[in-house]
Amino acid sequence: MILNRSQKQELLTKHAKFFAADKNATNKVFQGIRYLKDGTACVTDTHTLLRIKDVSSSTEERTIHAITGAELEGVFPSKDSIDNLLYWNQVNQITLETSAQIELVTKYARIAQLIEKELKSYDKIVKVALNKANAFLQVSDQGVELNVHLGELAQDQNETWSFNADYLYNAFNIFKSAKSNSIVIKFRHQNDAIVLRDEENGIDVLILPIRSRM
Repeated sequence: MILNRSQKQELLTKHAKFFAADKNATNKVFQGIRYLKDGTACVTDTHTLLRIKDVSSSTEERTIHAITGAELEGVFPSKDSIDNLLYWNQVNQITLETSAQIELVTKYARIAQLIEKELKSYDKIVKVALNKANAFLQVSDQGVELNVHLGELAQDQNETWSFNADYLYNAFNIFKSAKSNSIVIKFRHQNDAIVLRDEENGIDVLILPIRSRM
């Protein structure tokens, strides 16, 4: 589905709070949505990053609270800094080629999130494991095991990432809500972030692995 500006703004309003910092954040600007001069909107809690292009026709740069809409003061990462985080020559990738595939993978991520919630795990760790030509979503915690197929890799790779279950679910869920026709999941190495991209709608999500920071 190709979204217009109104639909993108609706999507942003619904999902921004899941990518913004919480009320206890030291730097309050990260509780907000940053609107750039080109109409792009960005949200980050420094663990995850959401960017949606062509959300607004306004050329005014401003930051508003993701929940209340109040104006926020502070220094938000620049457009160039955000571009540098999202654009790199990836080592590998998975392509989810249909909305049905995206919905299925989102369900898997939701199941993993619910498992970790039920187990009351502190770090809520789920893993994305690349095993030769395939990628898997895995949970291994307190005797509970989950191993589901995410997709085929563009090239063989053997590495494993650990992510917070909430972050991973929130990342997939925004593309499900957008009814994206396809997304690409980009990988480098296990200590690096991964990037999920819907090129058609200009939606990008970055997630840092556990024990990393932007």
